[in-house]
Amino acid sequence: MKKLIVFLMVLLFPLFVMGQSIFNNIIITQAMELPGNHIWTKVVVTNDTLCVYYDDKPAPGIATTLYSIKLYGSLKIDENGTPIDSIKYVNDSVRFYVGATAYPFIKLINESPPAYGVVSFDIYGFAGKSQFAYQKYAETGVPGDLPTILYVDTIPPPSTTNRNFSTSSNSGTFEWCVKQNYPRIILFSVSGTDDYTEATTYRVDVDYDYCWIVGRTAPYPGYELIGTQLWTDGDHVLIQDISIDVRDVYDKEDLAVDCITIASDWVAVDHCALSHSSDEIISMGGPTYDHTTVSYCLLYEPMGRSSQRNKEEVGDAMGHNYVSGTYTSSITFYRNLLAASSQRNPWFDGNDSCEVINNFAWTNFRTGPYMSDDVELVQIIGCDTRWMVSPFDSVPTPQNWYWDKVASVQSSVGASFKLYADSNMSAYGEKYPSYDEIDLFHDDEGVTLESSRLWSHGDGMPIWDASSIDLKDSVLAYAGPRYKSIHDERIMDMVKWDVEYYDSALISTLDLPATTKHYGSQVGDIEHSGFDWGTTNQYFDIRIDTVSNSDPYTHTWTSWARITLDENTTTGALACVEINEELGTPTSGPDLSDYVEAVTDAAELAGGDYNYIHLRLKEKWAGLDYAIQIDNSQCTSSIDLRDGTYEGVDTPIPKIAPREYNYHEFDIPANPHAISEGQTLTNLQVYLLSVHEGTPPR
Repeated sequence: MKKLIVFLMVLLFPLFVMGQSIFNNIIITQAMELPGNHIWTKVVVTNDTLCVYYDDKPAPGIATTLYSIKLYGSLKIDENGTPIDSIKYVNDSVRFYVGATAYPFIKLINESPPAYGVVSFDIYGFAGKSQFAYQKYAETGVPGDLPTILYVDTIPPPSTTNRNFSTSSNSGTFEWCVKQNYPRIILFSVSGTDDYTEATTYRVDVDYDYCWIVGRTAPYPGYELIGTQLWTDGDHVLIQDISIDVRDVYDKEDLAVDCITIASDWVAVDHCALSHSSDEIISMGGPTYDHTTVSYCLLYEPMGRSSQRNKEEVGDAMGHNYVSGTYTSSITFYRNLLAASSQRNPWFDGNDSCEVINNFAWTNFRTGPYMSDDVELVQIIGCDTRWMVSPFDSVPTPQNWYWDKVASVQSSVGASFKLYADSNMSAYGEKYPSYDEIDLFHDDEGVTLESSRLWSHGDGMPIWDASSIDLKDSVLAYAGPRYKSIHDERIMDMVKWDVEYYDSALISTLDLPATTKHYGSQVGDIEHSGFDWGTTNQYFDIRIDTVSNSDPYTHTWTSWARITLDENTTTGALACVEINEELGTPTSGPDLSDYVEAVTDAAELAGGDYNYIHLRLKEKWAGLDYAIQIDNSQCTSSIDLRDGTYEGVDTPIPKIAPREYNYHEFDIPANPHAISEGQTLTNLQVYLLSVHEGTPPR
């Protein structure tokens, strides 16, 4: 079957007990939505009550006696893709309805490989040969080199300055656990949000080798690190099932904050959710590091402009709306979702031996992986890249010349470059079914694809054929941590239904002031700076709104101020000084210098080392209520200023509440690192498998 219709596991077993019917564990992954964009994970019918669950908890207001449930998703009932309209509980039975026709069961339609289990110890690709926390013992055979089991058993309040402390000899905060200088396996006794937004530090360091972070062991709703990044200096590190959400934060020690920065060898990031970075989502730090795997992760919404980077002295308000810059070799990206980013999805720059396998990208501008700057060997297999539609970019512009391609090869790749590609798909491939594989690539180099794979890891890595299945649904079904947040679900729903995105990139997770935008014109390359005042005076009229209104699109404007630029106005930063002086003493109209300012902005996407000038409200006038309006502008040939209203930016995503704090204890088996007869896993791994039996699939 060419298209995967639905991921659905239905276990219906009617039992009649004292005249009551009980239907347990109708387990549903994706496909069905609750109001509010929550995904149903389980429906349990017991004692005439139909209870709907998400994240293994009853959905608020839904776990009541219900005899008919409207489906908001696109659940299918047969190979023809017939949609189900409703579920009804009738005559002691659950029935699935298409119109007035009832069906007693749903047929399983799923030709994909088996789901990646709730607990699995398979890491594929270049990092897959590491044993991580067990690696030192594997090398020495010395019992003292076996890993110590540590427990995250406390999450300090956000105001706590020192978050690196222990509560016993083998337990403490997350930061304390990862910083220990011996082989360690980190389990989570607690769930919750570890909040670094008030701390000045911008990173939590995994300083030493041989570490396995087992985030899936946390109780519901999982562990989340916010307001900082995780940085690996140690080798042989496995990070699984945690969420890192940098968000927009002030006063960090560094303006460029990733979710994870890898500055070491043999590192795997698996089944994590990484979002809202002010730099790249995940970076790989330099040519001396290699053997990295990023698998089954949600990588989304790196911020296009954040207040952290939007500082006048830096002049880099554009930010980095990027997924991953890779400056190492031997890298695997496997079955990840990349969403709402503009570039580096990922970027291979001067690397050797890189592969992207079964990634689904829902992105904008440079949509898929791209290769440049003397990169050598690359494999792209079974991937799909799609243009992220937004109200501002509903039609791809000529600048985005590979919007319908799966990836891009730039002319700087060099003479040693080799590319193997197979089983990929893109909008181009759907439009032109008779395509050759190379047609799916924007190719500046005239590449001839290799006829066979450049390497194979010999690890049994399963690979989907994106040209014959719906890769999007497959990746959505299996990617992400054990417990997904409301924002993980939000972005997955937007991708699944191809919802129009609110902008070409997430601007911030905080309110930002209104800021005018440049349009990329270089004014005929005059002075390479975007400014040419000519020999005659030019002017524009500006007015502003800094009054909060109940309707954010209803404005209370000041009167117009006229700003005159004469032939002596200079280029670059000095132009900001002179415009700001004019804002204080305009040719006519009110003094606006307390409200609005001119700032420079690095024009990264325009491709040069020159700056543009923006006008923006000062930071204290932040939010959607406030706006700048430009009229009668004669400056379109100089500072690219367009007539129009520029709204303030109010975060378009819901406010992010801390995760619930819960605690549970472990019953770790004796001799946890021993391998029992007939087993291939350690006693600890077998125990972790048993603990999580019956939890919803990923």
